[in-house]
Amino acid sequence: MKVVTCLSPTNIAIIKYWGKENPVLNTPLNSSVSVTLDPTLLYAKTSIAVDQSFSATRMWLNGKELSQLPSRAIAVIELLKSLSGDPKCRKMHFHIVSENSFPTGAGLASSAAGYASLVYTLAQILDLHIPLEELSVIARQGSGSACRSLFGGLVRWDKGTDSASSKAIHIADETSWPELCAVICVVNEKEKETSSTFGMQLSKRTSALLPFRTSKIVPERIEAMQSAFLEKNFTQFGRILMQDSNQFHAICLDTQPPIFYMNATSQHIISLIHAYNNISEDGEIRAAYTFDAGPNAVVYTTRAYLEELVQLLQLVYSDLKNIPFEASLSLHFQSNSKALRPQVRQLGDSMRNPSLRKGIRRLYISCVGSGPVILDPTESLIDVRNGLPRKLPLKERGTHSMGTRRSAFSIGLGAVVALAIIGSFFMRK
Repeated sequence: MKVVTCLSPTNIAIIKYWGKENPVLNTPLNSSVSVTLDPTLLYAKTSIAVDQSFSATRMWLNGKELSQLPSRAIAVIELLKSLSGDPKCRKMHFHIVSENSFPTGAGLASSAAGYASLVYTLAQILDLHIPLEELSVIARQGSGSACRSLFGGLVRWDKGTDSASSKAIHIADETSWPELCAVICVVNEKEKETSSTFGMQLSKRTSALLPFRTSKIVPERIEAMQSAFLEKNFTQFGRILMQDSNQFHAICLDTQPPIFYMNATSQHIISLIHAYNNISEDGEIRAAYTFDAGPNAVVYTTRAYLEELVQLLQLVYSDLKNIPFEASLSLHFQSNSKALRPQVRQLGDSMRNPSLRKGIRRLYISCVGSGPVILDPTESLIDVRNGLPRKLPLKERGTHSMGTRRSAFSIGLGAVVALAIIGSFFMRK
């Protein structure tokens, strides 16, 4: 029995795509740009086994076996098998076990990590030596945003003119802007009411603003965003980031019937970030938000302002002080190591709303991350004796050997929370 285990990161679109040009091929209406997050913090971990004794391909997600494989998963499996060149490969069956470390279907790109992990791991088990750009074409057909999770750092997904040219392009690696970091604010861990796939279809049919965005706004915005990242110009980066997020949600509101992905806490976070930037002495942007198709915020900042931003969030959303949060160890994050500046504390006090003190349920603090990694066999989710999911002791769940780059901070250290929310992230956008 051959078993391979890989870890794939999620990515957060900083210039978003919304709508599919070709739903069958999963090609987008517009190109997009993303930043890959730390794969040891927000990830999908997949183990795949192949053995002659397997009579069918089976899949387990977050501890539950699927009664049938999603059609897109079947498609990418067959595509990869066809590339092997080995006639025996067509008759192979696999056991696939996958888990993700963060909420599924809540607007944090769980499908991106899930399909990137599936495709990358299967390519390893089939010994396919093909460029990642070509592999991204296959990942895209599982989940559009998955093609971007095959690279670290800054990644552009080119719309292309056909299936072969609609692929991910690596722009800059994870070391290009080491000061950049992201604070992921989990507002709601539940699966969103309107899936991305359905929302895209609805917007494409009914939004009058969407064609203008895809043809006039996005091309120039992508060039400006890439320049801001490469020049490490956070003020420019943050301004474009927030404008693009706002416009995406304006498209959703322009859809008939309108789609409401954000909630009251999301809107409050937006107001807080703008107020925080308004008190900067030099008028520059210190923090910038973006929201995918869900209520959860991703707030970018630089290391110089990271601790202050986290303290501000804890002050405004007071229950956060008692909730564990996880951070990339490479950030060397120190919680509450220095007092808030008076004007920041005054802002926090003025923005507190008793009804929203529980508004943010969890924080993840991430550096810019690398692409997928192959894990040691000891990290396998599959028992090599029978090809079935391993029954892991509780202390082993949600951990892996790369965890030296991952750290948890809370009033009670050691309360590292590994989310195992059951969901079909292989069925998302």
